[in-house]
Amino acid sequence: MSKNKGSKCNFFIYVKDFINDMRVELKSEKTIGTYRASLNDFRNYLSVQHGKKVDMITFDYVTENVK
Repeated sequence: MSKNKGSKCNFFIYVKDFINDMRVELKSEKTIGTYRASLNDFRNYLSVQHGKKVDMITFDYVTENVK
């Protein structure tokens, strides 16, 4: 899968890289599990509350003022 979808980058495409980088930095599996759960909760929130599917969530949408 390409990390560039048109002119907007999909936010969740980078999650796997983020989790792998945490392992390289020797973060505990419990910490990584907590981050994964939080990201899944965030994804679910955007889906339920804002009707955004994972492939629709771009960095433009993930701001301090979620609309």
